[in-house]
Amino acid sequence: MSIITVFPTQTPTCSLSAFLRKKQRRKNTTSSLELNGENHVTETLNPVRGFRRRLVTVGPILFMRSNQKIHKNSSQDVPVISKKNTPILLNNFKIVQIFDCKISNKIIPSRRLECCNCCPIARSGHRIFADFDFIYVLGGYNYAFNNDKTYTDVWRFNRLTNQWQQCSLFDQKNPLPNTLASFSLVPVISNNSQNEIFIFGGTGFPFGQKATSKLHKIKIDVDGKIHLNLEAENQINNEIENENLVYLPDNQNLLEEEYPPRMYGHAMCHRIELNSDGSPYQVIYLAGGTSGHIYNMDIWRMERPCKIPNSPWKAKLLNRHGFEPGRYRLEAVLHGQKIFTFGGGAPDFCAEFNEVLVFNISERKFEHCPTIPDSNFGFPLGRKCHSLVQLDDDVYIIGGCRDNLEQQLQHPHHHQLITKQQLLNDVWRFNLNNLKWKKLKTNLPIPVYFHSSTLTKDGCVYVFGGCVDEDPLSQTRVNCLQKFWLKPPSLRYFASNALIENMEINQKRRIFNNFDIKLSDSEALISAIFKASVAA
Repeated sequence: MSIITVFPTQTPTCSLSAFLRKKQRRKNTTSSLELNGENHVTETLNPVRGFRRRLVTVGPILFMRSNQKIHKNSSQDVPVISKKNTPILLNNFKIVQIFDCKISNKIIPSRRLECCNCCPIARSGHRIFADFDFIYVLGGYNYAFNNDKTYTDVWRFNRLTNQWQQCSLFDQKNPLPNTLASFSLVPVISNNSQNEIFIFGGTGFPFGQKATSKLHKIKIDVDGKIHLNLEAENQINNEIENENLVYLPDNQNLLEEEYPPRMYGHAMCHRIELNSDGSPYQVIYLAGGTSGHIYNMDIWRMERPCKIPNSPWKAKLLNRHGFEPGRYRLEAVLHGQKIFTFGGGAPDFCAEFNEVLVFNISERKFEHCPTIPDSNFGFPLGRKCHSLVQLDDDVYIIGGCRDNLEQQLQHPHHHQLITKQQLLNDVWRFNLNNLKWKKLKTNLPIPVYFHSSTLTKDGCVYVFGGCVDEDPLSQTRVNCLQKFWLKPPSLRYFASNALIENMEINQKRRIFNNFDIKLSDSEALISAIFKASVAA
């Protein structure tokens, strides 16, 4: 369906007005974006500070049109749209232009060692998350810039000003871990949490030799300060972990009753569950991953009571019996008493999507659930190193890669063949209730893998970074943001962006540099514009 948003400079007197007069002037219904081709019509005619908005949904397209001009001729009123106001497809992926940055706005990735101080360096293996105002980037790796260690920085992207800001540590003596590659991240679910996340596992460089099994909680406050707290670690083998050794099967078996082993490339889910006595517990599930030598499909459960936030976490391996091939760089979501896993693989295989591997939590066993293909495009190609976001009962699979077995290269230093990667730029929707696939009409402008994605509260998907090379040895990385909408943006979003877009660049610089403005505070934006105009 399409969403046409019109901000006319004056109320038109053409046939459009006659059409609108036939409708209820004050009808204000909630619009919904559906990508199944059904037609809907939604009107919002309440004037908001001189603006009128009309939402019309026809077919599988979502786009915005602003400042439509009406010109008179001898016979009829003719609407004319200037090039500046060409309709923008909102449910198509686009590359976000960073304000006042010439390097990061290059659409074609470059192998040259160039970077700027205003944006995070290109990377892969990182994670991102979002609140209403900011997109946060944590960790990652780039051999070209920092070949012997992973990044331990955090950046946040202002969704209103399109600017990056590097966050700083609240306590310089408590730095972030140096194992922030292919770790897992989930938002903390609690009544008091805001901009809090759990991160588990991950690896430093060399990959696998510096893997970890620590659980951290990170909070980023309104000033961009990073608060780090170690939640849990392996107390028994703390000495071994400090030596940066990997787990071997002999000593790993000793820890099954105590704590998950070191891992990276795994998936993590988090929610609040009620115990048998009705008390709420924070629960974390871990699925799959690798130690660097062994690929597994273990399911771990970690829990602690919500009423005692500083109590120790208790861990248990749920699938002690049965075997599934190990998977690395998979994704997983919770749905009722089941954990749905998507994709992932190992050096010798890549998981396909004609069925999904589901872990039944109650019965503690895996189920292979056949899925229903898209009526036109069939099943998605199996993949790993992709990303996933969830909206209600739908999950969206974005990008990734798979081994291209038809193209292999000779390793420059070893007598072995290297398989090229097939890059994927498609987006698929999967319904957790009917197990049906639907291919979306949008694609990533830049195909990436080892990237990360997140979904904002108002329904916008952001994808950051990743690798863009078929050659697994070179792995050119990018630092671009790509985004698209899963549902119609709010009027607040349209109005705030319209104010920003109509400013001169020097006025933007004055406001962005001197005022703290963000999408959730429209009043601060209007006040900043007024103060900047008076000062000028």
